[in-house]
Amino acid sequence: MAAPKASQGGREDDKRIARGDLTRSQIVTAALDVLGSLGFSETTVRSVAEQAGVQPSLIHYHFGTMEALFVAVLEQENERLSRGWEEIANSDLALSEKLLATTAYLRQAATMRHSRQLWELWAAGLANEELATHWRAAILKHRETVRQALEQWTTELDVALPMDVDVLAGAYADFLLGVEVSLLGGISDHTATRLDAIEALATFIAQAEEQARARGLNSSLTRAD
Repeated sequence: MAAPKASQGGREDDKRIARGDLTRSQIVTAALDVLGSLGFSETTVRSVAEQAGVQPSLIHYHFGTMEALFVAVLEQENERLSRGWEEIANSDLALSEKLLATTAYLRQAATMRHSRQLWELWAAGLANEELATHWRAAILKHRETVRQALEQWTTELDVALPMDVDVLAGAYADFLLGVEVSLLGGISDHTATRLDAIEALATFIAQAEEQARARGLNSSLTRAD
């Protein structure tokens, strides 16, 4: 029995939904661009509409308020950065190599471009609880990613840390935020020092990893004898 054909009305509904999703995505991208070029205070319905090439009424239709649009931008960019961090944290790299991958990620122009727009919204969150809620969620998610990577490393190498994993993960996540601020603020010397510190830490951790591998090899040889 042949499958029933989709009705003309159903196809038209699908097209309208697709057009609506495209317009919504177009507006979010435009808001992101305006944030990057003009800053939070100058990002208005009119400036975003002009950048997106749509009528201002469409922004109100899709988002209702500028606050809701900013939340959509914040969620999208938080997710974009989270994917980058999680890709590193969940890779098969050793912890020392993950740290080096982190500094390489921070040096990418695209990472900093997105970070700049996020910081515009995060700063606005100091006076806007809705934005602050989404900012805190992103930071806590990042800290959890770091915590899991550290916990896995300590388990695999049987390392006893001088502090709780949660405390160390929080300190490192805060350190990375400081690196971002330095990069965005153009404090190049200070930034280079911070990145060098991460890379020096990676070297130290690589030595610990090598020693752990050597202990494991020696243990295997002893059992074989």
